[in-house]
Amino acid sequence: MKKFTFLIFTALIFAGMHSSSQAFVMEVAKKWDNVAVAPDVDWFSEDLAPSTDVERRGMTSHFSAPVKHTFEFSCPLETAVNLQMKYNAITKVFNFNDGEPIGANDGNQYSVILHSGMSYNIQHKTATQACSVIITESFNVDL
Repeated sequence: MKKFTFLIFTALIFAGMHSSSQAFVMEVAKKWDNVAVAPDVDWFSEDLAPSTDVERRGMTSHFSAPVKHTFEFSCPLETAVNLQMKYNAITKVFNFNDGEPIGANDGNQYSVILHSGMSYNIQHKTATQACSVIITESFNVDL
């Protein structure tokens, strides 16, 4: 299975070499669900960051910062959700949906552009609950 995945990934790289504006998409190794977390607690045990050159199979010349992470998430209870963005030991909070609560079991999708050295985590504001999130990473992002 890994060999097949690598072949698809390689095909995407070569298919896009003629167009610098084409974004490459690779699923980040994070699908998080069915773990109950209290309000104002990080969803992930470690902060997430753009994948490294090694994780990109050494294709440094084709994949460089910035990258885009897209979040698809839902929570069983209505709640506000925010991104805890970290850079140079400083944390800034960015609220999804302008800080307004997101409906129970609503599917939501948001994206963020990340540069080298940035990392983040996600938190929610209402009651202990088991939210679900899938994160994808896009390379060669036009700003």
